[in-house]
Amino acid sequence: MKKHTFSLEAVLDLRATAKEKAEDALRLSIQQRDAAVARCAQAEATLAQIASEIGSGRFSAGARGQGWQAMCRQQQVCRDLENRRIEEDKLVVACRNDLIKADRDHELVVRLKDKWRTACTAEEAHAEELQLEEFVNSRRQSQPQPV
Repeated sequence: MKKHTFSLEAVLDLRATAKEKAEDALRLSIQQRDAAVARCAQAEATLAQIASEIGSGRFSAGARGQGWQAMCRQQQVCRDLENRRIEEDKLVVACRNDLIKADRDHELVVRLKDKWRTACTAEEAHAEELQLEEFVNSRRQSQPQPV
């Protein structure tokens, strides 16, 4: 039997590599998003702490003004971190879509390879059947004919 080679094996390898890269990119973007969520939570906790200190009335009028400024700065930090988290969420969605596309492309070539393998198996079975028929026919011809 001749050795069959799948003509799109290189494409299959490229698609598998692209899928792995997309998985890695998604994993990294999820880690970055989680880190952004943690930074937002930490900044909001700091903001709540500043607000509670201002509200407790332990400050003089001048210190209270500085507290309000610190609170405003912390609110801006919270807004900036929230915007960054939103960007990270968008990046996760984009990476997830890239992974879906890469997986779809890879699966397409895998299905083509499966169909090719099925066709090769059928071709080999047909060739084997022809060889058996040929063998049987040659055996019949070599046997003496009854008179």
